[in-house]
Amino acid sequence: MDAEIKPRKLRIVTGHVAILEESLNRLLNDYNAIVWHFAPIGDVMHGTVVLLHNSVLMQQRLATAGGMRPN
Repeated sequence: MDAEIKPRKLRIVTGHVAILEESLNRLLNDYNAIVWHFAPIGDVMHGTVVLLHNSVLMQQRLATAGGMRPN
């Protein structure tokens, strides 16, 4: 029986912007960027992006909607 492999809920991607862009193009179908920061290191621009899996965001939305009461 195959064990279900759950995706990582949080991803932190960092590096030269060209490498970062390549990584984000693969990940943004399943993740949302929640924090990002760019800074020059020497003559090269680097970035760091924190990604949260879509399933976590959906759980938050459902929890918020479930806690709302009509006026």
